Amino acid sequence: MLSARHLLAIGTTSGAGTLNVSGAVFDFNTAAVTTPITFDAATNVVGGTVTIPATEQLTMIGGTLSAAVVNQGLLLAHRTAVLRGTLTTAAGTLVNALGAVITPLTGAGGPRTLAAQLDNQSTITIGNPVGMTLAKASAVHTNRGTIAVTGGTFTLTQTGTTPTFTNTGTVNVASSRTWSATGGVVTNASTPTPGSIIGAGTVSFGSTTFVNDGVVAPAGALAAGILNYTGPFALGAAATLNLELGGTAVSAYDKLAISGTAALGGTLNVTLFGGFTPIVGATFSIMTYSGTPTGAFTTTNLPPGCSASPLSGQLLITC
Repeated sequence: MLSARHLLAIGTTSGAGTLNVSGAVFDFNTAAVTTPITFDAATNVVGGTVTIPATEQLTMIGGTLSAAVVNQGLLLAHRTAVLRGTLTTAAGTLVNALGAVITPLTGAGGPRTLAAQLDNQSTITIGNPVGMTLAKASAVHTNRGTIAVTGGTFTLTQTGTTPTFTNTGTVNVASSRTWSATGGVVTNASTPTPGSIIGAGTVSFGSTTFVNDGVVAPAGALAAGILNYTGPFALGAAATLNLELGGTAVSAYDKLAISGTAALGGTLNVTLFGGFTPIVGATFSIMTYSGTPTGAFTTTNLPPGCSASPLSGQLLITC
């Protein structure tokens, strides 16, 4: 075991065992480090600062960061990287590479914050009660993987010059959980692959501009649930709304519950699951909103014998 209060990496540190850096400055000196640095599962950085110069790379294949991380180069989290506290990138991008997992931990240490421009190519699992905040001024965030909000709230704070968050992966907001955003633009994109927002929690974008040309699917596939959306909601020309009917009880079919107005567009897909077949005259309120919706779906795919009626306050399926 190697423990340190201050460690300046100017050469080579290697060997088996555990590396513990507590309350220290962990600085990979640009002039001396000529190969990428790797933290494995036995590496623990607690407190202090981890600095990665612009010409260097820190690769995490495990370990725990309970420290501020100043990333001026490239930080790759392979397999599993866990976060307790704040991870900060002064410049560059935090890349969560293919096959990696970032998990904000439970326990003491205050809010879990990624003060970084994020390129998520794999999985971020937010399962702790305090959730996680993504906050970096003027950042251009991309999610090409999966962000699973199973505990607490995923808070996206966008400030500065033209901050954006583009989703071409999946954001899954579980029941009783929230994805909230303030400022900037959030785009659920249609290309290169359609982004998906799924789950039975709440999406609340406040002052954020929401551009929706991807997929919205309450509860996800082969499950029933209500996805709540706070604010005005619009389906773009390339957007898809997927809803499933598994019974006549409110808890047996999907619903998108919007607190504001609704603008319809794109494709509406309503399918049956669980062996359910609706009787003639059965009705399903699959979307609620304020007032009368604007626009119309370009394509509507419904179960045989069913029709869709955009009424004041609700979109009604009648079979």
